[in-house]
Amino acid sequence: MFKSKKHFIKHRKPSLLIVSQYYPPETGASQNRLRCLAQHLSEQGYKVSVLTAMPNYPIGKIFPGYRNRIFCQEYMGMIRVFRTWVYATKSKSIIKRMLNYLSFASTALFFGFFFIRDIDLLFWESPPLFLGPFARVLAWSKHAKCIMNVADLWPETAIALGLVSKDSKATRLAERLEMWLYRHSDAITGQTQGIIDYIAHRVPSIPIHLFPNGVDLELFKPLEPDPLLAQKLGLANKFVVGYGGLMGYVSGLEQAIDAAEQLKDQKDIVFAMFGDGPVKDSLIEKSRKKNLSNVRFFPTQEVTLMPKIMSLWDIGLVTLADRPLFSGVRPSKMFAIMGVGKPIVYCGRGEGAAIVEKNACGVVVPPERPDLLAKAIRSLYEDRSKLNKMGINALRAARE
Repeated sequence: MFKSKKHFIKHRKPSLLIVSQYYPPETGASQNRLRCLAQHLSEQGYKVSVLTAMPNYPIGKIFPGYRNRIFCQEYMGMIRVFRTWVYATKSKSIIKRMLNYLSFASTALFFGFFFIRDIDLLFWESPPLFLGPFARVLAWSKHAKCIMNVADLWPETAIALGLVSKDSKATRLAERLEMWLYRHSDAITGQTQGIIDYIAHRVPSIPIHLFPNGVDLELFKPLEPDPLLAQKLGLANKFVVGYGGLMGYVSGLEQAIDAAEQLKDQKDIVFAMFGDGPVKDSLIEKSRKKNLSNVRFFPTQEVTLMPKIMSLWDIGLVTLADRPLFSGVRPSKMFAIMGVGKPIVYCGRGEGAAIVEKNACGVVVPPERPDLLAKAIRSLYEDRSKLNKMGINALRAARE
């Protein structure tokens, strides 16, 4: 006898819609984490779709192949990806940033309502916080449970960085929106224990779960250095301090430039900075003014190429600005560094620093102390056996 439709619906795997402004082919922590989430749930039998923007981050221009489109559908493996128009910009203007966020939120709601069917769960990513009301309405219209994923605390992070005033009317409105979204979620997930503790204190009645960053060990794995690639990038026969990722306000990369200045006498130590972001131009300008030939900047690379590039590194650099809020951060780039078996120099405190220290896979220095950063790099440069042991520990920790 065939089972009833009611029984089938009750026992089938739920269908999941991931709503995020950022998704591959863009690169970054959120993009990689959500891609892995979609892939693994799909492999477990869930019907997974993604609703996202035309790729444009972090360069602020729609990628080739997606330009002049308002809406499109494509498959990335078994994942059906819906993409909508977004006002792309790299501008720091608050008005243009708001247009960027709200343009995606509104087109996602419109096309999601008309083109997406049969959702059991809607999982949306914050920031941007302003996507929340639109995602909530879309979930309500589809009779779906709504799960909020908090990758960064906003507006708290913006306040900590001095980007907005805590006492401004706009900030108070953002804080009210934040609380409303927490209270109207069926569940909340967060990337760090600090985020989880913060939200649990504010809304103890909502189920909250830790969903930490990790690494795809099938992609990020130890590789033999490619001499031709090293020659092409100008890194042959160099001791490479590598950075890969967003060059943003949180990263505090100015301390790396200052440390490079203190190491410029050591001609074979080179800082190789891969990525883009809102502070990249200022970092390049600072390096130029200091006349630093030991700092090299490269554009964002395809994620599949990064393991080959990282095989050329001797040290992976993770830096954070010196703000108390960032003690609850676990930068995703540290797990990729561990996956390729490289030691970390971690400039920061809290959860990320504790992981490095617990696994003896690198050196931790206080944030925004370029003198101590330079000292740590020089120490590892002079002790290759210590460097190798830390790399072995890093790979073991990533696998565990």
